[in-house]
Amino acid sequence: MYRAVVIFIFVLIGIVVVISATGYWYSVLSQQLAQECQDCICYTEPCICNETFVCENNHNNNNIQAPHNEIEYYTTDNAVIIKNVKDIGKLFGHSMQPSIFDGNTMIGVPYNNQKLKEGMIIRYKDGNNYIIHRIKGEYQKWGYVVTQGDNNNYEDNFVYLDQISDIIVGVIFT
Repeated sequence: MYRAVVIFIFVLIGIVVVISATGYWYSVLSQQLAQECQDCICYTEPCICNETFVCENNHNNNNIQAPHNEIEYYTTDNAVIIKNVKDIGKLFGHSMQPSIFDGNTMIGVPYNNQKLKEGMIIRYKDGNNYIIHRIKGEYQKWGYVVTQGDNNNYEDNFVYLDQISDIIVGVIFT
């Protein structure tokens, strides 16, 4: 009987040691993961690290392929000439990263009721501001589109066709 109690106590102590050691190593690995994640650099937020300490972002809900835009251009020895486009100006903000970054120059064509397609990037007026976002849903026959910034995890409200000023056909990475 005494021997069984001693064995039981040693087994119980062993279980406690294993559980404590597991908790300790889990704590150490969690701290290491947190430390690794502090050094993680993502172009989109929020940034997370997976179990192998590889930086990832969790915006996997807005990866629409951009459609082909018909533009006329030609090249010379020292220039690229793009016909019938205008310099929209520089983008300010992070909502279109990693496709377009803060400070990049937008090249566009005026919107004149052309056929819009899912994936196109448009410039539209919202109050006193101009916004550049990608078309996520095209409902042109009802008079609006739904847009979303590539770095946003939410859709914008309806963008009515009369709010759209330009279709972005190019980006100069400046």
